[in-house]
Amino acid sequence: MRLRDSKRAAVLYRQLRPHDGLFAAFSWVGFYGPVSRYLALLAATAGRDREAVDHFEAAIHSCQTLGARLWTARVQCDYARFLMERDQSGDHEKALEWRKLAASEAEKLDSHRLKAEVDSITPS
Repeated sequence: MRLRDSKRAAVLYRQLRPHDGLFAAFSWVGFYGPVSRYLALLAATAGRDREAVDHFEAAIHSCQTLGARLWTARVQCDYARFLMERDQSGDHEKALEWRKLAASEAEKLDSHRLKAEVDSITPS
């Protein structure tokens, strides 16, 4: 579930921003992906589209560099949803490209949860 509170998203963005470039983890038991993914989602919610795009692209790059295939696909899925919702010139085509990449990886990894998330991204 995603909340649409732009004011609080801006506050959280400022608090999380110093950790950009890092990965979120809880000891050895939990890996939560790149902080830049969360910054992208917060920036998008706060209406800071340019920063959101930069953070999505950085998150994808970080995940690919790490070899974190599932996290790469998750961020691609988030990015596709953002672009589909933003709906500016060229966004639809880019969203479909990211969606296709995420769907392909979800299939290869046999991730039913990610497949469902990807399938929920539909043109507006």
